[in-house]
Amino acid sequence: MSKVSVDVFKGFPDEDSIVNYTLNQAYRDNVSVFASVIVQTNKDGSLPPHVLYKIRQNSSFTEKTNEIRRAYWRPGPNTGGKFYFLYGFVWIQDMIERAIINTFVGHDVVEPGNYVQMFPYPCYTRDDFLFVIEHMMPLCMVISWVYSVAMMIQHIVAEKEHRLKEVRPSDGHLEFCYHRYDY
Repeated sequence: MSKVSVDVFKGFPDEDSIVNYTLNQAYRDNVSVFASVIVQTNKDGSLPPHVLYKIRQNSSFTEKTNEIRRAYWRPGPNTGGKFYFLYGFVWIQDMIERAIINTFVGHDVVEPGNYVQMFPYPCYTRDDFLFVIEHMMPLCMVISWVYSVAMMIQHIVAEKEHRLKEVRPSDGHLEFCYHRYDY
């Protein structure tokens, strides 16, 4: 354990100093900033009765905001949001909350702990038929629409090509009425 550094916390006077260090100096110092905690204190440095704090985590350990929620809803568990408990955000939040309670109460807080569970619970059973239908049905609808539009365009072009005004059925056959316009 002699080679393990436990000096992982670094203090800053204000939020601007943290942002400046993280953006400019941390890379040069070969320091990987895991997260920053900004605590709003009283002017004398004491904690107010209602403590406000921010946790600003490294973007490598958080989910991009456009990936948190799906673009459209599908039944089943949402796979987004795992970064918050897999990469330490919940751990940091729990650590800060316990420290705040410890400061006000005067002794260590042991219980309750954090329990994380995916929603919905119990486990979702995926319906493979519905999965295939929801992906194939729009394709089939578009293909059927494209075919009917193509046939309609073909008939319109043939009508214009032959300079037809009317097409009417007669005895099971199509009878074309030619109207020639001489100009």
